[in-house]
Amino acid sequence: MEQQKNEAGQTAISRRKLLISAGAAGAVLAAEGLLGGPIGKVYGTNASVSETVYDKRSVHRFPFNVDVMNDGVINVKGFDANGDGITDDTASIQMAVDAALAIGGGVVLCPAGTYRLSSNITFPSDVTLWFVNGAKFSIDSTVTVTINGPVTAGAYPIFSGSGTVAGNMKVDVVYPQWWGAKGDGINDDRLSLQNAFKCACTNNLTVDLLNHYTYMINSSNGSSIFDLNGPVHIVGRSTIKIGSIGDYEMLFNLKSDNISFEDFTIDDHTAGNPMTSQTGTIGKRRVSIYGFNAGVIQNIQFKRIRIKDTLGVWQITMKAKHVIIEDCIIEYASTGSPTYDRTCCYMNGENWSVRNNRFIGSPISHTCMETHGSEITVDGNFVKDFDAPLYIVNDNNAVPSIESVSIANNTFISRQGIRLWFEISNCNVNTVNIHNNSITVTGDHYGILTHYIAGANVVVDRVHITSNHFKLNAQNYAFIELYNTQGGAGYTGSVVYNRVFINDNSFTGTVKEAVKLYSQPIKHQSFKYVEFKGNTFDIAQLYTDRLIYMVDTPVAFEDVQFNDNVFNVRSVASPYTLIRMFQVGYVEANRPAIHGNVKLKNKSYSIPSGIAFNYSNTQGNLVLESNERLDHNLQTAAALYIYKGILTDIYNQSITYDQGAVAKQIRNGSAPPTSGTYNAGDYVNNVTPAAGGYMGWVCVAAGAPGTWKGFGAIQV
Repeated sequence: MEQQKNEAGQTAISRRKLLISAGAAGAVLAAEGLLGGPIGKVYGTNASVSETVYDKRSVHRFPFNVDVMNDGVINVKGFDANGDGITDDTASIQMAVDAALAIGGGVVLCPAGTYRLSSNITFPSDVTLWFVNGAKFSIDSTVTVTINGPVTAGAYPIFSGSGTVAGNMKVDVVYPQWWGAKGDGINDDRLSLQNAFKCACTNNLTVDLLNHYTYMINSSNGSSIFDLNGPVHIVGRSTIKIGSIGDYEMLFNLKSDNISFEDFTIDDHTAGNPMTSQTGTIGKRRVSIYGFNAGVIQNIQFKRIRIKDTLGVWQITMKAKHVIIEDCIIEYASTGSPTYDRTCCYMNGENWSVRNNRFIGSPISHTCMETHGSEITVDGNFVKDFDAPLYIVNDNNAVPSIESVSIANNTFISRQGIRLWFEISNCNVNTVNIHNNSITVTGDHYGILTHYIAGANVVVDRVHITSNHFKLNAQNYAFIELYNTQGGAGYTGSVVYNRVFINDNSFTGTVKEAVKLYSQPIKHQSFKYVEFKGNTFDIAQLYTDRLIYMVDTPVAFEDVQFNDNVFNVRSVASPYTLIRMFQVGYVEANRPAIHGNVKLKNKSYSIPSGIAFNYSNTQGNLVLESNERLDHNLQTAAALYIYKGILTDIYNQSITYDQGAVAKQIRNGSAPPTSGTYNAGDYVNNVTPAAGGYMGWVCVAAGAPGTWKGFGAIQV
């Protein structure tokens, strides 16, 4: 193999590669047995270039001379470099560089020692700078060491002092240890990490944090601790831990494209460094990863990152596109009680993929995720103990629309459910899919809520809520609430939901209502088409007397359909003694009703024994179009207010409605009716037929009860 990894993880030049780079001298060194360890031994103090290369003053004499132009190994000790940390070695090292250049490029070897550099020096691209373990440059302040060629060193210190390392370093990996990082969980490693990140960002390199180190941040340099101004890949199964430094604005400030984080842990150490800001004051927000700067950054990746013991305003917040967050863990501290609103993962931009992560909140954690852009996928995540798992929000970057938000295969266990919050004016939303999620709400809250909306001129098209499982423990909320309370008399904007599909979901638990559709015409919110189909509502306890509650139905909800749903109610809270399937509220007298705009078809109801069943309140005869089969006897069911349609029961009785009035009835009985109002053509099936009697009776003249005649004479 050309290269091999030492146990610290660094790449060391192999014996073979060294021999090749050393040319003929390498062959001699090998023959004389002088190459030991990862770099071999190259001697010489005051020798000439030829003597330095060939070690002619050492006890190992070469048997012949080799032309120096064919060799490339230069020992800085051969040019009077002292390496004592005090003597200025700049000139000696420059001569070694010049010697390497004189032979067409080569390797400048630095044996163990501290080489002080007091003036600027450049290592060209064809000169390899090789540090043995124990060798390092001590760079004076204001001095810049420019390295444009390869560097070979392990994970040990090679740079010290307050000067600058610059250039286009030709390496794949740099280590914080090169700048003196201890990684012992005690000493302050901020400057070492800062220098490593700066070098890597300049050269598009990897910073390897190695494994099992803890890099302490015991000091702060203002708003952001680490600015990432260029492309960089930060890896390693180690920890960056915040010490007792007080509040700060952000740990990583991302200002470039092509940045990736992999495998390491960020320990915010809130327990040992309590927050002092209770309001999220700028400068004290403790953001772990921040990317809201002048432009939109792109190609940002987080894989297997862990952020622990945190309480900042955000953990990952960026205005970015092409972002991947996968297999990460974010855990919140439970200490402290900040009052500011905060979101763990704030997604603003396009093409975000958030998959297979674990977000563990606390009793004081607010929102886990917010989506503010297009082509966002949230898939396979586990979220626990937040106020809300997810807000889906339209964009605030002056774009005309956001396209495609997919929320699928997640497990959400939070105090609230998912909220659709479209408050930004003039920004439409096209296609939201919420599919196959497990959503457990532990607080007294909703499963899905369309938030009160202040935005104007917003069209939301195609919201699909399908095949999810909801479990609630609510007394004051419904499983689903399509809701609006914003606006006012002077509000002239509008928010329109074109198509909302709520299909094939499973809803279990305790609720106030199964479904609540609530709006007011003065608020200019309109649901053009809403479909509930194939859902199962298994209600352990109902905390009111209604299953479906709609407010301002004729104006705000133009076409609502409930098809093939199942409602199982196991108990009803006191003092309620009946269940009303449908209740309409607040139909304004001065606004025309959209008759028959709520369609009920083929639902199944299971009501506790001893609880009365009402179909609708009186306003149902303005809006309901029904085609239902009830498991209650229509002759004993109350409040059957329908605008249009047919109700049947398990006894094959039916009532047909047209324009809010009963048009036809088919009843069962043992005699013609003696009370009630009937129309010509209504009939009663005889349930006790006998010889000489009739199969039934038909109303031949409308009235109360009208005129009835027998039909289907039965022979004696």
